[in-house]
Amino acid sequence: MENDHSGLDVTRYIREELKNNIVRIILRTGQPGQTPKQHVVVQYDINGYMEKGALTSEDFKVSLLLALKTYRDIVSLNNNTMQIEKANIENRKTSSQLTTLLSSVKDMISIKDTAGRFVLVNNAFSKFIGLDKQAIIGKTYEAFFPPQFAKKERESDNEVLQTLKAVHVEQVLSSSEGDVYIETIKNPIFIETGEVFGCVAVARDITERKLNEQRLREINEQLNVEIQRREQVEKTILSSLKEKEILLKEVHHRVKNNLQIISSLLYLQSISLKNAKPEEVLSESRNRIRSMALVHEKLYKSENISTIDFGQYIQELASDIMGVSGGKITLDMKCQTIFLDVEVSIPCGLIVNELVSNAVKYAFPGNAEGVVRISLSETAAGALCLTIGDTGVGIPQDVDIFNTDSLGLKLVNNLVKQIKGTLELTTDGGTEFKITFQKRHNGGI
Repeated sequence: MENDHSGLDVTRYIREELKNNIVRIILRTGQPGQTPKQHVVVQYDINGYMEKGALTSEDFKVSLLLALKTYRDIVSLNNNTMQIEKANIENRKTSSQLTTLLSSVKDMISIKDTAGRFVLVNNAFSKFIGLDKQAIIGKTYEAFFPPQFAKKERESDNEVLQTLKAVHVEQVLSSSEGDVYIETIKNPIFIETGEVFGCVAVARDITERKLNEQRLREINEQLNVEIQRREQVEKTILSSLKEKEILLKEVHHRVKNNLQIISSLLYLQSISLKNAKPEEVLSESRNRIRSMALVHEKLYKSENISTIDFGQYIQELASDIMGVSGGKITLDMKCQTIFLDVEVSIPCGLIVNELVSNAVKYAFPGNAEGVVRISLSETAAGALCLTIGDTGVGIPQDVDIFNTDSLGLKLVNNLVKQIKGTLELTTDGGTEFKITFQKRHNGGI
């Protein structure tokens, strides 16, 4: 050695300068009393400090073996320490990444232990509660939510812990600002031993979605109503078209029948002319045709083109006939609103035309004043009763209305038979004809 302290200087250099605490050192000195042995062993972390004269071969081997074992243990421990430190670094890195990830997620994330205490929450959950994270950790649902809401949340937590399966929960959180709909999916969390630690919950505010669903349901209901309305309109249109097609097919038949009626009326008129004035004959024919035309006029002005309001029809027809009376004859009408089809309306209209015209012409001679009464009603049995009367001089007692040469009365009898009705005559205080018939019938003139 260069000097008495060279061994200690090398040891000091290894430990202090090189920072090497792993290598094992055994010092052999010839000046044992110069530096205290305990001080050297402690300060420089050496495995042996021996005097040259006292060192035997066996002692040296033992010291060397102990030093090697110590080196092995220190290296192993150091490796473990490095691995632990590396793992800690990775854990801190992962924890930092997880914290960053949880903070960036918009969903509300929370982890609770088996007692229901929060052990971790993210920023979204903290913001929803309105408290700092540290004020939430260690608390339970009951500290932040209404009792009913908290009860259902705890029940769903228990279900997760008991079944060890995911649970889906939807709740409504009511407040003064309105209802908030919360959707939560919960899953169990396990520790390394396989035991359940608690559950993790991922919650989301689905209020907007619920409102949109409600709006969609309302729109869907409106669409269904509109579809039903349109279907009903379509059915109505199809029904109307079908009805019009049927009626259009019947038009030619009705025109033919009406022309046949007119032809028959003119024929009857012609064989009954005798001394009648031509203008009177033409006027009577015109009035009869007018009564038929008025039926068709009412039909095409009606919403229901298959029937007419016969009471209204009588009012208009009788008013037209009464116009020739000069105002001294008044009309007394009492007609119910009764709808008749064209096959009944035309013969009934002709009956009204004949009997009212006869009353105006013959019941009040000398331009006398009087009243013509017309009524239309439905009996309790469902039959119709048409009454036409006047306060005039009345029909002579020797006139048989069922067997007479009068064209008008013949026509009335034939028309009453056509509608399968009955005709009654009363001559007490004037003249009154009463025709009773059903709304519908089969047959022709």
